Amino acid sequence: MSRYDRQQRTRGGQQLDERWRQLRILLVGCGGVGTPLAQSLVGSGIGFLTILDGDRVRETDLHRQTLFQDRDAQQSVAKATAALRSLERIGGRTRIEALPDMLTPANAASLFCRHDVILDATDHIPARLLIDRTALATGVGWIHSAAISDRWVAASFLPPGSPCYHCWVPEPPQPDSIGSCESEGVLPVACLAAATAVLRLLTSYLRSRTRSDGAENTRTIIRGSVAAGETIVTLPTDP
Repeated sequence: MSRYDRQQRTRGGQQLDERWRQLRILLVGCGGVGTPLAQSLVGSGIGFLTILDGDRVRETDLHRQTLFQDRDAQQSVAKATAALRSLERIGGRTRIEALPDMLTPANAASLFCRHDVILDATDHIPARLLIDRTALATGVGWIHSAAISDRWVAASFLPPGSPCYHCWVPEPPQPDSIGSCESEGVLPVACLAAATAVLRLLTSYLRSRTRSDGAENTRTIIRGSVAAGETIVTLPTDP
């Protein structure tokens, strides 16, 4: 019996699993949202996963960043390196590459063109804007995600085109206006919920089509909090 038998038995599971097996994903950021995302992607047999993160593991990461251990924080191991070590123990068919680097204007286009979908799990506004610009330039779509305190969000920009991230956030917010994990903290449940929302958006996209045939008229944004649960917002194009 196939390792992936249970997902193949779902509605349209054979077709979905084949698309899943062929998919090449670039995960930008391997922290509170990125680590459970990476675990789920590898466990479910995504075809190829590249992890891009230039940070190192710290003790304050360990309560929510599920791929890391005490020794990784004690030795200040690069997150990409520690994540690769943990993910390889899962086994399965996924090919994994780990790059202990940041996304920059110098490497963004070449990285995007090697992948089918970009997953944004960063907490860095300039990186998010770079992802959006590069997605529009290369035609490679992406899914945004974030978690802070007891709140989370995920937004699909698959396939690439209109509306884009700029339609949602026309002006970059000031860094001190939106808080951070350092200032507001973050609960593991918010990180897990954000990762789950990303997987929902990615699965829905793969079920609906194999490739982009043009721009979408609307985008799906999932917002949530522990107290209020989740809501789905439709994002129109900003003319």
